[in-house]
Amino acid sequence: MTASYEEDFQPVGEIENSVHQTKGVDAFSLSLLRAERQMRRLFTYLVFQSTAFERKDVKPLRDALGAQGRIYFYHFEAGIGGLSGTSIAALIGAQHHLLRNRLSDAMDARNKIFHGQLTSDRNDTTMLLQHVSHIRDWCRQLANGAQNTFGYDGFQRPSSFKKAPQGIQLSGRVTPLLPDISAYHAFLNRLARRRP
Repeated sequence: MTASYEEDFQPVGEIENSVHQTKGVDAFSLSLLRAERQMRRLFTYLVFQSTAFERKDVKPLRDALGAQGRIYFYHFEAGIGGLSGTSIAALIGAQHHLLRNRLSDAMDARNKIFHGQLTSDRNDTTMLLQHVSHIRDWCRQLANGAQNTFGYDGFQRPSSFKKAPQGIQLSGRVTPLLPDISAYHAFLNRLARRRP
């Protein structure tokens, strides 16, 4: 398990161990935000492996992604696989199918909770904390697989816009896909048209 994963989830653990009445929904919300951010950061890390991009390109790369308002979790999953040639399933390993189903259930619950809808499941504190446990498992497995494969776990700070450590070769695959910023815009547009 990566140290940056542990550090990022420390506040979630503090909330889980608190006596606050809202600890279930608070820990659940924070965990989902972390899972979504991890996917986005892994994606932007891979994008930055193109030899076409340097530090001066960080703002245009961020702006391109920010302008594309229709990129969601499943788009990042597809983008990571497309850029790296390694699927999220391969990064997570044997538990991928189970963890992905549990993550989907958590996202469905989040969508209903955040929109004030009733759910068929009782999303009480116990259920929400179970979702937190599943989200943590997903993030931990993904962090370990990504660290071993890409040299980056999706949590390390300060930025995902950095080059891979020595010995990890990603640019040879990414550069032909993203030879310039306009190719990145086109890649994002293709991703945005994907359906789950």
